[in-house]
Formats: sequence, C-alpha cells, structure tokens
Amino acid sequence: MEGHRTSGDVEKTATRLTAILSSLLAIPTPNPPGNEAAAAEFLEKLFVPFGVPTRRIPLGPGRESLVVVLPGRRPDFVVLCGHLDTVPPAKDRWTYPPFEATIKDERVYGLGAADMKGGVASIADAALELLESGIRTNHTVILAFTADEEGNMGGARSLVHAGLFAQTKFLVVTEPTDGQVYVGEKRQLWLRVTLKGLATHGSTPSAGRNAALAAADLALRLEKLTCVKDWNEEVTFNVGRLVSGERVNAVPEYAELDLDVRFAEPSTGSTVLQKVYEMVRAVEAARQVTATVTTLRHLPPLRTNPENVYVRTLTAAVNAVLTPCPQANLAPFATDAKVIVPQTKIPFAVFGPGSIAQAHSPDEHVFLTSLVRTKIALASFLRGL
Repeated sequence: MEGHRTSGDVEKTATRLTAILSSLLAIPTPNPPGNEAAAAEFLEKLFVPFGVPTRRIPLGPGRESLVVVLPGRRPDFVVLCGHLDTVPPAKDRWTYPPFEATIKDERVYGLGAADMKGGVASIADAALELLESGIRTNHTVILAFTADEEGNMGGARSLVHAGLFAQTKFLVVTEPTDGQVYVGEKRQLWLRVTLKGLATHGSTPSAGRNAALAAADLALRLEKLTCVKDWNEEVTFNVGRLVSGERVNAVPEYAELDLDVRFAEPSTGSTVLQKVYEMVRAVEAARQVTATVTTLRHLPPLRTNPENVYVRTLTAAVNAVLTPCPQANLAPFATDAKVIVPQTKIPFAVFGPGSIAQAHSPDEHVFLTSLVRTKIALASFLRGL
C-alpha cells in the first residue's frame, strides 16, 4: 500500500520515475571502463532548473561522480548515495536489450535496473519532488552519485577525500534491499588460492598432478561450508572464479580459485580462515599439489544502532509504505558505505528498490511497485528531516 496517496499520485510518480530510470539504463556504464560521466551529466541537468549547487568530481577519463546539494536550514548534512556504474553484461544470455529499458509485467528490465540505477532514480525523483514542493528541510540534503562502486569504490573514496562527509549526520545507500532497512553490512573477505601441480602431456595424465582437478576438489569442499550456521551469524562462501589450463592436450600445472566470504562478527574471522586453510591443506595432501592463500580484499563489518534517530525516521517512512516494516538487520552485501563509514564514523542505513538476487544476472529487473514505494518512502524521509 502507498500510505495515503491516491492511485493517480502513484501513477504520476511511476511515470517520471520510470522515465529517469529508462534514461539511465540507456547510458552504458559497465565497469570497466565505467563511462559514469555521461550518467552524471544527465542527472545534473535534472536539477539545473532549480538552481541548486552541483559538483562533478573526476575519477579518470570519462569517469565522474556527481554531488547535488539541496540547502537546508542547518549546514549539517544527510546524504543519499547511489552508484552509477554496473557490471559488464553477459550479452548472449539476455532476453531483453541490456542498454534499453523494457517494461513488461510490471517490471523494468535493463542492466543496472536493480543494482543500482533503480536506487539512483529513486533518489533523484524524491529530491525533485522535495524541490518542487518548496519544503526546506532542517538538514542540508546531499545527493552523492558515485563512480566505480563495482570496481574499487574509487568514487566514494574520492568523496571522502574531498571532505563531503565532514558534516554528515546520516547516510542512506539505496542498494536493493527487498524493502528492508539494513543497519549494517557483513564483513567482505576475498581470498585467492593458487595451486601448483605438475604439467605433462594430456595423453599421460597419471604422470602429472592436475592443478585444475585440485582446484575443483577444493571448490566442492568449500561448497559444504556455504550453509554453516554454527557461528554467531550465518557465514557464506562463494567460489566466484576458477581458472586453469592453457590447452586441452596438457595437464594444467597452475590453477587459481577466488573465494568470496561474508560474515558479521569480528571474532568469526579466525575461525573462517582456519576452516579455509584446513580445506587447502587437505587438498594439498590428497592431490599432491602446493597451494598459497592471499587476501585480495578485506573490508570490515559495519553496524549502526537501530535506535538511532535517523534510522527510526527512515524506518517510520518505510513503515508507512510497507506494512509491517521489516526488522532491521545486516546487509549480506557490500556498498559504498564500506569505504565511507570507517573513515567518517557516521551512522548509516541501506534501503533501496529491488532485490540483490537480481544484481549481476541476465535480464536484471526491478518491479515498478518497488520503485514507486521506495521513492515515496525516501521523499517522506526527506520531508521529515
């Protein structure tokens, strides 16, 4: 339900919202290379008629983040944040054009519809509604549209270095949350296991030690850990990349396996690593290979007190649109907050349209109802500041 809004209000909201999203989807921003500057330019033009300050912060050729300022009565900030880049599309697996909005069965299809141009469109439309209403909020509202979230979160890092968050009281990241208000994020740990065997001709495999089979063996062992729930919070393991071999008629000497691990409690880290090393040592012994484990990325878990006044204001706004309001929890995925919050120590929440299950998948889509409800909740939250 949409609070006290009429069906006409909802239809009007959907019209402009989907128009903004459609324009964003038509601007290709796969990372690499990014091309976020084109999306930043489009969004900036939406706010030109209102005369509000905007600033584009360069990250590299064709790459920019955009900051839009909605002045309030006070100089301190509330920031709404969304990233402009997407992952590259697997074009041969898409039924619909990835760089074109297709609206069908109450869904908007397109690369980034859920992750997270739908969230960006919701931010922009909520801010436009606020400007059109003439309401001046207590806090200054900052819209932060970032580059390179799908890479090294370089856009968010550059905003931190530029001092954007120095006076920030609260941050909302509009990644897809299925209507939930997340008040934290799990730890993100990326590991690479490099395995070395012994190469030989493909016609004499028994004379070699196959690194590809060792990597596959390790992947299957790690799969059994995916549903482990005997620690404080569920720990997930995902084998996201496995590479080996140069030609079909040779036993591969080297293999690489990249592992994505997510967990909540700091005390869990040593247990997680112990489990991984146990698996690696077991494969070394069974397959007569050698293995090394290196850390590719290690970003900390984040938490905000659910009783924070801004969390409660956001939750109340969401509760008016989604009944009952889902219980606050930790996001299982990482957002730009991972590089903002540790540096600034500001409270934050994650709330946005769509499902994270749609992210990085063919025929990515977001439901129109999710877009509309998210935008209405965000607009209500801003009016309540």
